[in-house]
Amino acid sequence: MDAGFYESKPAFDLGAKYAAVLGVSSDETVKGVIKAAGKKQAVVDLISCQDKKKRLLELKKVGAKNFAIHTGLDEQAKGQNPLEELRICSEIKGVNLFVAGGIKLDTIDIVMQYHPKVVIVGGAITRAKNPKEAAHKLKKRITELEL
Repeated sequence: MDAGFYESKPAFDLGAKYAAVLGVSSDETVKGVIKAAGKKQAVVDLISCQDKKKRLLELKKVGAKNFAIHTGLDEQAKGQNPLEELRICSEIKGVNLFVAGGIKLDTIDIVMQYHPKVVIVGGAITRAKNPKEAAHKLKKRITELEL
């Protein structure tokens, strides 16, 4: 969230393919991570951005291409999920969307309608009785939906 180039450059130098920067960071911080990424990938995580579409459009203008539509655990506890924001942001051309926050087997069909580049699943796997089986089912369904 601060010193974007300085904080992310060592990770890229050591082989990281992605580095995330919070969308609530300053434009200069985001630009620093993009610069450090070079041909690798900077991902702007829009968690806690009040208007994700507006912030995405602002940061697209400074060179960001990858955006995580992310609903945090505290928001999930209040019944929120990333699906509506994913739908809205999926209408924007020239960006890659990542999605995270409450994604599970019974919502994956909706998520995949919007063609995210990356689907991040946490609790649906880590809190499952059988995490390996849960991960396998999700991966299988995503593969089926990509065909």
